[in-house]
Amino acid sequence: MVRLAARHAVDAEELGQRYYALGQRVDFAWLLARLDEVGDEDRWQRRAVAGLEEDLWRARGRLALAAPDAIPPRPMEAVHDLVRDLRAAPRVTLAALQVVVRELRRLAENVRGEEPL
Repeated sequence: MVRLAARHAVDAEELGQRYYALGQRVDFAWLLARLDEVGDEDRWQRRAVAGLEEDLWRARGRLALAAPDAIPPRPMEAVHDLVRDLRAAPRVTLAALQVVVRELRRLAENVRGEEPL
């Protein structure tokens, strides 16, 4: 967090607050744990999971860097709904996780006024 704040000239404490508030809203820890569970079948799944984890971390950082009013509420709510639906599913698949991470990545890419990480 400190390096990210320094690189983007943002107050580290404020960035940390945004980062953790975002984590509570989207539950990145749960998503990362599910990715760890689905990625053991073969080397291709492990590579797919590694890419999704990288995308997830990058999206979280970019969203944390954005001012709260720069994150469009509807797409954020849609991501929250996807995570909620996935948590209620009887089984979490790699395909389902790909959908959630893709939507988070799209949301992060469309945040107004931020440079790419």
